[in-house]
Amino acid sequence: MKKIATVIVVVIIALFIIGLVKDQIIKSIVTAAIEKNTGTKAAIGGFSLGLLNHSVEIKNFKMYNPSGFPQGLLIDLPYAKVDLDVPAFFKKELHLRELTVELRELDLVKNKQGEMNVDALKVSKERETRKPVSSAKKEEMSMRIDTLNLKIGKIVSKDYTASGEPLISVNDVNIQKTYKNITSISQLILLILTEPMKSAGIKGAKIYGLAALTGVGFVPIAIGSTIFGKSSNEEILNFDYNKVYDAALKVITKSGAIKNASKETGVINANVDNATVTVDITQVNGGSKIKVSARKYFLPKPEIASGIIYKIKEELK
Repeated sequence: MKKIATVIVVVIIALFIIGLVKDQIIKSIVTAAIEKNTGTKAAIGGFSLGLLNHSVEIKNFKMYNPSGFPQGLLIDLPYAKVDLDVPAFFKKELHLRELTVELRELDLVKNKQGEMNVDALKVSKERETRKPVSSAKKEEMSMRIDTLNLKIGKIVSKDYTASGEPLISVNDVNIQKTYKNITSISQLILLILTEPMKSAGIKGAKIYGLAALTGVGFVPIAIGSTIFGKSSNEEILNFDYNKVYDAALKVITKSGAIKNASKETGVINANVDNATVTVDITQVNGGSKIKVSARKYFLPKPEIASGIIYKIKEELK
């Protein structure tokens, strides 16, 4: 009886080890494929393949800025789930019945030369020589995604073209879109990059040209929500009131011109990027609440307000 129990334990441990090795190998293959198509570094925090339920889960995927741009993230994707067609894999077809992607943050960086990080990716540099998908050379393993559910969080834009501190703005997109019939990994990457940009109204990126060429410029079949034009944003920060106020004052001093500031009331009025900005800090249980409003030519500018909060949070790190 003891021998049987020992054998069972050994088998369970062996299966567990095989499962870990299998996941690590596939994780490396997926990472390498993404890096090959983008020409920049990528990393996957967690990866698990469930053979019984034909599902794949990816956690904490991150893609980094290409060469020629400040070090930092380009994509922060905390979770993705795949409903995989396993039999098709053995026929040299990567068929995903459904793919759900949660994009927490896309960081768009414009360097001192005015170039955008998404335009410096390998997939964007090939736009001049790339042929339409219909006439392109067939890949060794074809790829097909029946349904893509794309959840978009926020876009952080960092502009280094001017001297001094970069101009940072944040677009809280917070929408969900659904797409059908995606036929290549390049098409998938371009869609994940360009759809948040289009939703936030980002213009002038060269990557849009390639996206249209590869068929990514189609209209989504479903939209989960819309963007509301409010002029202010607020957050609760787990920091002491004085520390938050000092950080806010430092950020505003670097980013614009202070009109008046009072540590007693927690209010800072300033001009940032030709916008009228008000920062209001109040003490709450366990931390501080910061509210930032921004208006430019009487129009609400929530991206500037969110950008200031973003920089204050960076200062507090």
